[in-house]
Amino acid sequence: MRNVLVHDYLEIEKETVYRILTENLSDLKSLLKKYMEFIMILYCFSAGMFCVDES
Repeated sequence: MRNVLVHDYLEIEKETVYRILTENLSDLKSLLKKYMEFIMILYCFSAGMFCVDES
């Protein structure tokens, strides 16, 4: 029974992922940019560096 439930869940998720990728690509790009900025801040903080916004 568990495998059936997981399979059904994955089918729904594939459809959702496809819809997001085809309809909301600009949103994903914005999210990725913010995530990369966050990772850079963490990297600079851990390295003891002073980070400057270059945008």
